[in-house]
Amino acid sequence: MKKTLITTLLLSLLTISACAPQLTATPLPVMTEARQIPVTEVPAEKSYANSGFGFGFQFPSSWFGPEEYISDPILRVEVGSDKVYPYGTDPAERTYDLKNSYNVVIQVSKNDQNQVWKDTYQTLVNLKDGESVSDARSLTIRVRQFSLGGFEGIEYISTLSETAQTEAVYARQAILVNPLTNDVITVMGQPINVEVSGGANWRDVYQSIDEANLVVFREMVESITVNSTGVLELDRIIDAALRGDTDELKSLMKFNQVKCTVAEGLGGPPKCLEGEQDGTVVEALPILDSEGHFLRKADLESWNGLDVSALFAVYEVSESAYSDENYPAGQYAIVFVAADQVTSWTLQVDQGNIIRLDHGYQFPISIPSENVVRYLIEPKANP
Repeated sequence: MKKTLITTLLLSLLTISACAPQLTATPLPVMTEARQIPVTEVPAEKSYANSGFGFGFQFPSSWFGPEEYISDPILRVEVGSDKVYPYGTDPAERTYDLKNSYNVVIQVSKNDQNQVWKDTYQTLVNLKDGESVSDARSLTIRVRQFSLGGFEGIEYISTLSETAQTEAVYARQAILVNPLTNDVITVMGQPINVEVSGGANWRDVYQSIDEANLVVFREMVESITVNSTGVLELDRIIDAALRGDTDELKSLMKFNQVKCTVAEGLGGPPKCLEGEQDGTVVEALPILDSEGHFLRKADLESWNGLDVSALFAVYEVSESAYSDENYPAGQYAIVFVAADQVTSWTLQVDQGNIIRLDHGYQFPISIPSENVVRYLIEPKANP
C-alpha cells in the first residue's frame, strides 16, 4: 500500500470537510438521552516499541494487539479493547466478541511531503477550540491544541454532518507534526461493533463510547515517545540535544580525570595550561575531530552546546570501536546530523552520561559495521 493511500485513508474525513468548509462555533454534539456505558479505567499498561522508527507508546494491558504494518517510511499500529486484525483484512472477515468496544490506530510517517496532512493540519490550525468545518457529508470539530516533545498536535472529532445519509462514523483523532523534520503522527480512536438499540440516536451511542474511552485515548497519546531507544537515559540525552537544551546536556556530561601533558603535537592527553606541571590530573571531556582536543570542566559554562538537526542512529558500541584511556568509547553511541547538514555529532554514552563527543566530517554519514553490536535505532536516510 502506497504512502499516499494510507495517509489519505486515515485523514479522509477531514479532507472531505475541507473541500467546502463552513466555519462555525460548534460544541460537541449534545446527546439526546443518557447512555449507561461505563467509563473505561486505565489499568496497568503494555508497551510497544519499534527501533527502526524510534517510536513507542503504551496501551492498556487488557487490550488486544499490537497489530503492526510497515510500508517504509510508514508505520501503522492498531490496538483495541477487542480483537484487532492485520491491516487490509476484509471487514467481512472481522468478527468481534465485545459490544461497544474501542480501538486506536497510530500511524507514523517519516519526512512526509504528502499535501493531504498539510492541508488537514492547516485547516485545524485556522479553527479555534470548539469550532468546526462541515459540508453535506461530514463534520470536523477541533477539540484542543497541545505539544509533545518536538511535535505540535491538534485533537479533533470527525463525524457525519446532520444531513449525511451514510453509515455511522464517529472518530476522535489527533495529528502531530514536527515542523523541522516533517515527521507526522496520526492517532485515531473509534467505537467498534456498536450496538444501537431501537429508538436510540446512533450519534449519542457513538459519542458516549468515545467519551468513556477519552482517558485511555489521551493517556496513549501522551505516552508516545519519538526517537525512543527503550533506554530512558539515552532518550533523555536525545531529547535534550534535539531541543537544543545546552544546560541539560551539561548536566549529563561526565568528565574524565586524565593527566595533562607538556608534549607538543596533535592528539594525546590534554595539554597542560600555564601553571600546571606535566602529569597534573585535570577533569576534561574528550572531543574527537580532525585533531582531537578536550573540553575542560572549568570551561563548561562557556560551552555553547551542540547544533544538531536530526537523530541519525543509536547503537551499542562494540569492543572494536576506537577507545583509549584519554578518549574512551561509551557503551552506547548516539549519532546526530549536524545543523550544517555536512557533518555529524556522535555522543559516546556510558551509564547515562556523555563521556566523549565525536565530530564527524564524513558525509553522507557512514557507521563502520565493526563498531556496532546492535542498533537501538537504525540509521536513517542521509539528508
